[in-house]
Amino acid sequence: METPIVDFITSYVDSGTMRLHMPGHKGAVDPRDITEIDGTDDLIRRSEANASSIFGFPTFYSAEGSSLMIRAMCNIVTNLTGKRIIVASRNCHQSFISACALLDIDVEWLPFDGKNYLSSDLTAQMVDEVLERTSASCVYLTSPDYLGKIYDIESISSVCHKHGVYLAVDNAHGSYLKFFDRHPMDLGCDICCDSAHKTLPVITGGAYLHMTGELASRVDVSKSIELFASTSPSWRILESLDMANKIMTNEDFVSGLQRAASSVNDLRRICAGFSYGNEPLKLTLLPNKIGLTGFELASTLRNNGIEPEFADNNYVTLMFSPYTTSEDFDKLTKTIEALPHRAPLSVDLPEIPLSTRAMSIREASLSVSREIPVDDAEGLIASFTKTSCPPAVPIVIAGEVITSEHINALKYYGFTTIRVI
Repeated sequence: METPIVDFITSYVDSGTMRLHMPGHKGAVDPRDITEIDGTDDLIRRSEANASSIFGFPTFYSAEGSSLMIRAMCNIVTNLTGKRIIVASRNCHQSFISACALLDIDVEWLPFDGKNYLSSDLTAQMVDEVLERTSASCVYLTSPDYLGKIYDIESISSVCHKHGVYLAVDNAHGSYLKFFDRHPMDLGCDICCDSAHKTLPVITGGAYLHMTGELASRVDVSKSIELFASTSPSWRILESLDMANKIMTNEDFVSGLQRAASSVNDLRRICAGFSYGNEPLKLTLLPNKIGLTGFELASTLRNNGIEPEFADNNYVTLMFSPYTTSEDFDKLTKTIEALPHRAPLSVDLPEIPLSTRAMSIREASLSVSREIPVDDAEGLIASFTKTSCPPAVPIVIAGEVITSEHINALKYYGFTTIRVI
């Protein structure tokens, strides 16, 4: 497969051309970091066409992660339908909340387990029941969720289409699922984003927007992306996306995915009884089940030279890829097998309510706000709430009235202050 961006940059570097254009380092810091110059006009389009052939659907690039594509995705579905309501899962990334603020979208939240704000037991029936009473532009899900749970996209997409609404999926953690026949687009999703850099050989910031051909034919996709994107995308990120196309068509990469998934399954068996999720290349451990806190387990991993993706008091999340070596898996296996198994810890997770909404997400996010101690916030209205990334899932949504339950949850997860209207 051709790599038009990689090839152009290589040729330009080799030419020794005097760079009287941006960026200011003139190639001294990184000779492959260029900008839009003569000859780059159609490179992105050609490379996106290659990605489209791999994923089987129209595919577009982002050099600003899935956050950019989530905003574009929300803009596309609301403009197409003329409906400013989205039915969404509560464990959404904060970039979805910012999209709602920028586009003045109202949200109808799907039912969720208030004691596990990062994941849920969402079913197609739950979606069906909400759509029966809500006129929405789309249903928006995060799948896989941050803890590695993949939802029944096929069944949920059928329900959405029965009601005549689109299914949009934040598949940020699941771009590699294309190679396991579990990518949302292959299961009936209409539009979704992938953070290529999270699970594919792409540098940080590279992401995709995929959609059906029918959808792509009805909208100016580039306009929706450009509305939120920088006019100076990183060509190093674009080059990385371009090179990934070539890598993904290599049989060694595909077989490496399968080998890694097999090794993760072996680990899952070793961790039977204290693991969560069904994502092939992610393993979330429940250390409380074996008498440890998540922080204690993470410390043990770090003491053995292993850095997890995420850890809090209850969970430790580990992510894998074809570049995780057999030696890596052996080291992790030995570390896990050496863990002490004690009496389970009794953990009473705080309840996070679906609170009363006092104003729209947009109004609350753009209003003048002040930062106050969490303990003083009860009864006040939350402004845009930025949470740590990972996991970047807000505990309280902008425009909600802050309750004592919110305060307990915020304090449990380490927040001492919050912005309020």
